[in-house]
Amino acid sequence: MKLWSESADEKAEAEAARKAERAGKKLAPFTFDKAGVPIGAVITYDRDPQVQVEVISNKRVLYEGEEHTLSALAQKLMDVPAAQGPAFFSYEGVNLVELRRRHDEQVEEDA
Repeated sequence: MKLWSESADEKAEAEAARKAERAGKKLAPFTFDKAGVPIGAVITYDRDPQVQVEVISNKRVLYEGEEHTLSALAQKLMDVPAAQGPAFFSYEGVNLVELRRRHDEQVEEDA
């Protein structure tokens, strides 16, 4: 039972994963460089824009003085056992899932 409906970004990421699977590709785990987000950037939690965290490595963020992965932080903020972290954060007003999709498309075009 879902406590909330899927957002457009969550649906887009799920669709991208299905397309990749059909094409015989599996999406690699999320990293900030794959979304074009630099170390030191500030990203925003989509469900509460006052929650802003700093990207401190390619896979970790700093929130209230503690290091987290995006998924672990999303789980903490929503008090749920599992969460796809990038689906709940944005950089410069664009959701991280969408930024990664754009980056992946650009890489494919450049190949």
